[in-house]
Amino acid sequence: MKFLLQALLILFVSSCSPERKEARTLDKSKLQSQTFTINIDRDTSIVTLGGIIIKLKAGDIASSDGNQVKIKIKEALTISDMVRNGLLTESDGQPLSSGGMFLIDVENNGTTKIKSAVAIFVPTRLYNNNMKVFQGVENENTVNWINPVPLPTIDDIQLKIEDGKSLFENNCASCHKINLDFAGPSLAGITDRLPKKWLYDFTRNPVSVLTTAIGKGENIKGIDRYTCCLFNEWQPTMMTGFPELSDNDLDNIYSFIKSRSDIIQPGDNKASSDCYKCAFSKTANDLIDMPEDVYVDLSRSIEVNNDTITGTYYPLNINSFGWYNIDILLKELEMCTPSELIVDIGNKISESSVRVTLVIPSIRVFIDANRDQSLKNRYTFSDSSLIPLPRGQKCFILSFKEETKDVVEYALDSFIASSVNKIQTKWRKVPVQDFYQKIETLELNSTANNFTKNSLNINDVITSSKNSNKDSIQCGCGNFQK
Repeated sequence: MKFLLQALLILFVSSCSPERKEARTLDKSKLQSQTFTINIDRDTSIVTLGGIIIKLKAGDIASSDGNQVKIKIKEALTISDMVRNGLLTESDGQPLSSGGMFLIDVENNGTTKIKSAVAIFVPTRLYNNNMKVFQGVENENTVNWINPVPLPTIDDIQLKIEDGKSLFENNCASCHKINLDFAGPSLAGITDRLPKKWLYDFTRNPVSVLTTAIGKGENIKGIDRYTCCLFNEWQPTMMTGFPELSDNDLDNIYSFIKSRSDIIQPGDNKASSDCYKCAFSKTANDLIDMPEDVYVDLSRSIEVNNDTITGTYYPLNINSFGWYNIDILLKELEMCTPSELIVDIGNKISESSVRVTLVIPSIRVFIDANRDQSLKNRYTFSDSSLIPLPRGQKCFILSFKEETKDVVEYALDSFIASSVNKIQTKWRKVPVQDFYQKIETLELNSTANNFTKNSLNINDVITSSKNSNKDSIQCGCGNFQK
């Protein structure tokens, strides 16, 4: 589809922060604003600083103020964006996992409205097709997310995943699970670790792939070492080949596996079996030997200003200006299970001026706690102290007092989510800017935001392999017994 994109896009990036004395420590008014001037009589595409794509067709917007309209965008796509600007992931007090939030508005003085649904694509590195689109209602310091609707059901990626699910259940599910070993190995994360060509060849004819690996002899390395190790580990079981599956069938099956992996273990998809660590722990050349452009993903191509942008996006259509958020309730997120979480802020801090929040970077959660009325220094995130948490994921309790001049008193305590979590805060006083910088480091702990395909660190792989029982893992094909 070609568009005549002749509108002059003028981007103004401005700070909307009020005077320091009027600001709260975390406040959405600090969120950066981007303004684009467009001609509503022409097809126009906008790409924001964070990578959101907005596709406007001629006539999608009507204005009584002429054909020049200023579109204002604010976006919070990372967990540090959300925390720094006080944008909670809550729907009427229920915790959410966010896929990204944004505001789209106009600056015109006249009456301006959306006449036809506008297509918007929000970038993501993890794709969960169970996400919904929430609308936002602004209150004093944050936004409440309401009225969820499903993602478009006619979306190409959604259809691939649904078809892949059916093919997986009919051909693969009798031997494989996504999240655990069964008759065959767990499949979680394989699309982020193993080349597409190897996956497809192996699925169609595993014996042929093994024969090729054996033929490498003493020169075997990388993916061929992995092949041999896999057979050594699972013999005498031999996977059945599926030569009848087309490229389209396999695209859909592995798209389903990719989507399920992102849901079950977000950001952990570079973690792998002992075979993977063993096969790729020798030299950096083993990793380089694996092609970088043939991994399975859920990307789509979008035409933008006579160019094509390829990436993974959540699609949505909007009919009005305002706040939007792509979310799922924590209680509906498969990896989350009810867990006890209690925070004790200690006796040195006056509870009347303290705010306690939970931050889970890997699934972008940022929610407020409530003070336990029975114990003045204890905070919980529900009446029962139970909250859905992703077991095994790193979480943070961020507690702070509202800033006084240029100093803020805060505590940032981490824990690995388990069935029972009791946190004792450790407080410190720092300049406000140091506090904001500390919030930015939360992003470093979010593999969901920082992990990209093929970004394995060789030192991490070597360290992991040293901690495994390599004596029990036979990497070489010389160890394979037919």
